[in-house]
Amino acid sequence: MVLNRRCILILIGMMILSGILLSTPAAARSPEINDIQLGDTIFVYESGLNLSKLRAHVDYPVTSLRQYRDDDPGNAFINEIPISDDTSVTILEGLVGDYYGIYFAYNPTNGTSANRNVRILKPTLEIDVVLAHPYHYESAPALERIPDTTRLAVKIISPDVGNYYRVETTNYAEVDIVITGPAGAETTMIGNTNLAAVKLTGTETFTDTDANRGTFTLGQMGTGRYEIQARWKKPQAFANYAEDSNIISFTIGTVTPAPTPTQIPTTPEPTATPIPTPTTGPVTPEPTLTPTAEPVTPEPTPASSAIIIPLTAFALILFSYYRRERV
Repeated sequence: MVLNRRCILILIGMMILSGILLSTPAAARSPEINDIQLGDTIFVYESGLNLSKLRAHVDYPVTSLRQYRDDDPGNAFINEIPISDDTSVTILEGLVGDYYGIYFAYNPTNGTSANRNVRILKPTLEIDVVLAHPYHYESAPALERIPDTTRLAVKIISPDVGNYYRVETTNYAEVDIVITGPAGAETTMIGNTNLAAVKLTGTETFTDTDANRGTFTLGQMGTGRYEIQARWKKPQAFANYAEDSNIISFTIGTVTPAPTPTQIPTTPEPTATPIPTPTTGPVTPEPTLTPTAEPVTPEPTPASSAIIIPLTAFALILFSYYRRERV
């Protein structure tokens, strides 16, 4: 019995200790939001970061941040971010690429060491519409099917920024919860609930409790189709470059679709009946008149000289005989 009681007390103590550890805020930057300490988490898109606390010696500034294989400075480095001024550093996404994680401060004179490191991550946002406190664990994705008097809140999920972007318990990152209405107009108000500049104070931030903005209902929004999204507001670098959250779309009430315009049937123009082409009968060719040739009287053929000479001689003989008879 005594042993069992001791075990129970030990378990209770461990649970209390775990709760304390989980509720303790993550390591914070100090004294200002841009002053980075050993082991801090920084984010792509940030600018003006002071990394001078990562120097091995005050006279040797950090010339680059290096990521080593298996996070071991004894191995080959797999990515390097060059630094020209370690008191004002901008973390460009293009220089980080896909190599998020632990980076070690490097100087060619004294190299690097295991404790002089920071972690580089990408700021992310996700939202969900949930039932109001104390029912935050109940997601309300099918908003069309819940009563319009149900009290609701927005859950903002950003574990890295919520835990690591802060100065002690101040200077948090902020987002606007933007509602886009049926006509396309944008607002951060639902009824009297103002959802602008919500501070990200932890892994999850609820607008009705952590942000102390109160709750809202669908009945305060009116009929139509809506969209809700979290958009970065602070720091300005996140607002300029970081990706905003997912979009939750829903329709309140019955939205009558715009009537489809009735098409007036077009009366086709009458098709012109083609005039029939007259059938052409066989054409009887006109008789070709053959001109009647007038009879041509052939000219007399002159007598051959062979006949004329004897005849002439005969005529002369006859003429001589006739004269002789008369004498």
